[in-house]
Amino acid sequence: MVPLVACSLLLAVQPPADGQPAEKPELYTLYRRAVVLADRPDDLATALANHPDVQIAEAEVRLAQARLAKARQAVAQGIAAAQSKVATAKAGVGTAEQALKAAEAELLQLEMSKKRVEQLHQAKTGAIASAGEVEAAGMKVQFGQAGIAAHRHQLEAAKAALAAAEAELRAAAGGGQFPVQQRFEAIAPFLSGRGLPVQAPVPPQPPQSLPGPAADKLLSQLRQSHGMDFPADTTLHAAAEALGTAAADKLVIRTPGYFSNVGGKHFAPPPAVGPLKGTRPIGEWLQLVADAFTESVNNLPGSPNRYAGRYDFFVRDYGLLFCRQTESPAGAMTVGEFARRAAAEEASRKAVAKDTAEAQAKPLSPEVLAKVKAALGKPVKLPAMTGQTPRVVYQAIMTGAGLDLAVEEQAYPEDARLTVEPAERSLAAWFEMLLDRLNDGQTGPDFRPVVCVREYGLLVTRAARVPPGAVPLSQLK
Repeated sequence: MVPLVACSLLLAVQPPADGQPAEKPELYTLYRRAVVLADRPDDLATALANHPDVQIAEAEVRLAQARLAKARQAVAQGIAAAQSKVATAKAGVGTAEQALKAAEAELLQLEMSKKRVEQLHQAKTGAIASAGEVEAAGMKVQFGQAGIAAHRHQLEAAKAALAAAEAELRAAAGGGQFPVQQRFEAIAPFLSGRGLPVQAPVPPQPPQSLPGPAADKLLSQLRQSHGMDFPADTTLHAAAEALGTAAADKLVIRTPGYFSNVGGKHFAPPPAVGPLKGTRPIGEWLQLVADAFTESVNNLPGSPNRYAGRYDFFVRDYGLLFCRQTESPAGAMTVGEFARRAAAEEASRKAVAKDTAEAQAKPLSPEVLAKVKAALGKPVKLPAMTGQTPRVVYQAIMTGAGLDLAVEEQAYPEDARLTVEPAERSLAAWFEMLLDRLNDGQTGPDFRPVVCVREYGLLVTRAARVPPGAVPLSQLK
């Protein structure tokens, strides 16, 4: 193409005929430029290969690819490690289950052996078993029962380890809360550097309880039974207004206005919650209305349905708010969750009040106090025990002292373990030594471990948690 243009230009610059003036002398210059361009390399290809901006961008691409490969490798390693932990935890659960079954089978054999020894001791004919053999058989059964409790605790610990490993695997796969925060921290500099808005993800907040009087009032309103008759075309707003008016002191219930189809602007017809009829507490009516509305709004025609989702009533300081669960205020509880928590707290308060009243009205029986006091100085010989829970060791001490009483442990975490060397000490000395060994470093009189006498036996707890009517073991010495 360029030679053709050059030839054309060459013909165009031939000398003019005699007597005619020269025309367009600049054509020769154009011809020279065309020749130079015909011999020059492709400027675009040169610029794409050697321009500094292009080279910097290519270097950034290679760096990003290297980071991507490194991130993929780290994720793969994390997944492999988490899967290995899950497999190990599952194996631990299986081992603990097998050990528990073996211990239960052994306990069954010990109980059968104890029964035969007791029968021989009572028969007084033939092969006679002494009282010492009967006592030894009973001790074996009690130690077997303590071993069962230890194996059950080990099984629960193995299940907890499996749950933790599975949670770690989900987090490593990007399904937990922490990967979301990590992703935000990774992309935040990119967004801010380009002038884009940056908003940190809001972590989920635990549900907040209402103050005592407000919670009691709302709980009383939710428990009131009322008869309602909602026709098939009853809107959400009409049902909420009827329920709020029926409750004592008028329960304020706020619902989105567009679901009431005011002026026919949003729905034709609006989502309905009927037909509903019957007599039930307000709390049950609210749950029933929420379920009916959720079903109705999720069946609206059209695609996509921007109103689809799960709806519920949420507890607020002023009353109740009806909205989609994904749009609920942070920390707000649903009506059902509030009712369950309030009922549990109420039951707990009643139980504490009942225990306190019973302890104050009925002191410990003198028989229990005398029995424990008489056993304080008895020598108790324990065998070597390794990795046992405090409760198992405490029960072994009680059995060795001849006390047929139970022991409850509330002072230390469930994963606490004890190793006991074979020795002979008094019951009081054993408890003092073990409590000192289990001291977790917390100071102050409220955290001091205490052994108390209860009607059922002994309670190991903190000084601040001693229940009314309990007698510390130190007062019996």
